[in-house]
Amino acid sequence: MPYMKPDTGYMKEARASDRHVKYCRIVRRTLNGVKRWFVQLVVEGLPPVRKVYASKCEVVGIDPGSSRIAYFHERHAAIVEVAPHVDLKEPKIRLLQRRIDRSRRANNPDNYNPDGTVKKGSSTWNTSNRGRRTAAKLAEHHRCLAATRKRDHGELVNDLLQIGGTIKIEKNNYRSFQRCFGRSTNRRGMGEFVEHLKRKAESAGCEVIELNAYKLKMSQYDPATDAYRKKPLKERWHRWGNTGTLVQRDAMSAFLACHATEKGHDRALLLEKWTTAEALLSGSGLCRHEPCSDPEVSKDASGLTKPNCGSKAEREYMVSSPFASVRGIFWGTTPPGGRAHARPPSNTWRSHTTKFVKSDYGIEKAFI
Repeated sequence: MPYMKPDTGYMKEARASDRHVKYCRIVRRTLNGVKRWFVQLVVEGLPPVRKVYASKCEVVGIDPGSSRIAYFHERHAAIVEVAPHVDLKEPKIRLLQRRIDRSRRANNPDNYNPDGTVKKGSSTWNTSNRGRRTAAKLAEHHRCLAATRKRDHGELVNDLLQIGGTIKIEKNNYRSFQRCFGRSTNRRGMGEFVEHLKRKAESAGCEVIELNAYKLKMSQYDPATDAYRKKPLKERWHRWGNTGTLVQRDAMSAFLACHATEKGHDRALLLEKWTTAEALLSGSGLCRHEPCSDPEVSKDASGLTKPNCGSKAEREYMVSSPFASVRGIFWGTTPPGGRAHARPPSNTWRSHTTKFVKSDYGIEKAFI
């Protein structure tokens, strides 16, 4: 059996002469519809160190969403996409699923009612060879998506644990995310990412603290006024007190999570840390100052996110990350007077020109 050993420093240290193989694990995997067997060598001792994680005294607050997370640290703050390299290719999935359904109906006409529904009770189902090959293609597509998603999750988890050893994250019910944001949850796998973060933090000697979302109400709390105000989901900016300072909603929740205590919000601590946090968020494009003389306009911070409100420098855009090669892209806002470095994605409020293009799956709608 050929043995492939990558010529890297990690593998050289892992396969050193003083390390003994304890046992071998045989793993069966299905690739392109073919069952293949692999051997995993389990070596005694601890694995070589790849990443140097931060100590527990470094705290990071995370606000998870359906497709991206906002995190805040005393020296780092950003909004980053989860699993940015996952491309579902939904037209391809629909094409394969329809092909499988047609094959199943053609080979089992007696198992369906005249209206096309499946008959109740146990039935014998016949599958053609072409149907098996089509099902294998669909399974291979989902396997590649899962592998890409797991890789992106691991890279983001490593980056977060290198920033802080204590992670404070809002506890959410990701089943409800599936009901409200099904397509985004299917692509990003936010629940899987949180479980990966907990598992990796435990093995690395770090800590993940889950915060009570119902008790803290981080998206509603304003430390400047010590009051709670429920915002609609479309309102993406939080106004700091009665001033003209606007903070991105998710970044504000991450800031509150970073300094949350067991008893709840520590208003004195938040006001003390806000001066430094404001400068950090402004540099990241997540905080801006919009003085307005009109009291009616200043009351509604959500108006700045509408298509016809705000200047060109106030629109959302994609900001390149220092870790763009492994983390994807950050989201931010162009500072007043600044210039967007990239066009906004198609899921923002910016108006688009619709164009129909021809692809392998038929006529599709594209945005320009």
